[in-house]
Amino acid sequence: MGTPTQAMKVKPIGYYEKRWGGGKFVKAGLPDMHICIKGKSIEVELKASNGIPSDLQLRNIKQINESGGCALLVYPKDFEKLQEVIEKVVTDEY
Repeated sequence: MGTPTQAMKVKPIGYYEKRWGGGKFVKAGLPDMHICIKGKSIEVELKASNGIPSDLQLRNIKQINESGGCALLVYPKDFEKLQEVIEKVVTDEY
């Protein structure tokens, strides 16, 4: 993950990847981050304070959620919401 395990404050318990949009190798409209903790996936579309999600991004988020997954649209002001979801997954409350 880029940080030596001995320098981490807590033991890593999951996996994440940052998807880079554009190009011909990434499906259009996929959320920016894929996070997997305890076998549960969280898909996150990150936006700047003034960012506007595309219709395709909104459709994909809706489709993931309607399929029983967890997808979030996160602006800087919503970061605590993402933290809460992750904490619930870690403590098996999600």
